[in-house]
Amino acid sequence: MDSGRARELTARRRTGRPPTKVVLLVIAIVNVLGCLVGAWGLAAGGPAMFGTDLLAGTAFAGQYGLAAFLLGGVVGGTQAVAAVLELRHNRWSVLAHAVAGAAMVVWIYGEVSVVGGGAFLQHLYFAVGLLQLGLVLVTLGILTPARPMGSPEA
Repeated sequence: MDSGRARELTARRRTGRPPTKVVLLVIAIVNVLGCLVGAWGLAAGGPAMFGTDLLAGTAFAGQYGLAAFLLGGVVGGTQAVAAVLELRHNRWSVLAHAVAGAAMVVWIYGEVSVVGGGAFLQHLYFAVGLLQLGLVLVTLGILTPARPMGSPEA
């Protein structure tokens, strides 16, 4: 048995889940917390928090409450649903993770399109959304890790 398969079996014994599902659960929980903190910042601070009105001159001018709802309720909500379904070992959890990852990527893309990009957290959350989508593909067996050259199954 190769070491990768042994690690997967050990992770399954400890958590009852394959390692990719454990990572998806952690990502969803961290994303829920990040979305709630971001939504609170938008709703409570608005322009004062950022030192400038980031939404001025956009279609969302003065709509910090709407932005907070979209971030906390929609993006964070999809992450929360994915986490809860994962904790309950629900068969729909993988679909929920796909929706949550896509919501994160779309949110960040929209944010960068509206207010501009370049902030570290924008890059981080975009990458985390892509990671979430990639792990869904691995979990479904659509994307499989490459075997080292020279291994019997290569």
